Amino acid sequence: MHHKVLVGLNNTASSWQALETALEYAAKFRADTVGLLVESPFWSPPPIGAAAFESTVERNARSIAIQYGVPFEFRVRHGYPAHTIVEQARVLGCDLVLLGHTDSTVLRRWLTGSLSDLIRHDAPCRVVVAGTGQVLDLDEAPPVTTRAGASPI
Repeated sequence: MHHKVLVGLNNTASSWQALETALEYAAKFRADTVGLLVESPFWSPPPIGAAAFESTVERNARSIAIQYGVPFEFRVRHGYPAHTIVEQARVLGCDLVLLGHTDSTVLRRWLTGSLSDLIRHDAPCRVVVAGTGQVLDLDEAPPVTTRAGASPI
């Protein structure tokens, strides 16, 4: 059985934690891992510039992936993060999406919504948020799907 894990990267501590969780899972189940950096239309690059930022994130992600010895692909996409992550999970045939957890105020979440909730609603596969303090149920591989997002059970 072949598995693919998509992990959202944005150069925050929680996204690096999500990447490590994804790579640990990938090593256990011999899965491929895709690191996805989504640049929103509202994002403005840091002073070093967009290309340097993308390169830094990719270099750091690849160096972590090498430690786990799993296949790793890095992608940069432009668009609204929730929509783009769901779209890439579908296009790539991912079995699992792993995201980092960002502590936000209740007011901010009410105004902007929760990225992970938006992704969970539309994703064609299982979505796990790492770093929430909850125990992650990643001891079993995701079920085999017969078609995009449909479980054979």
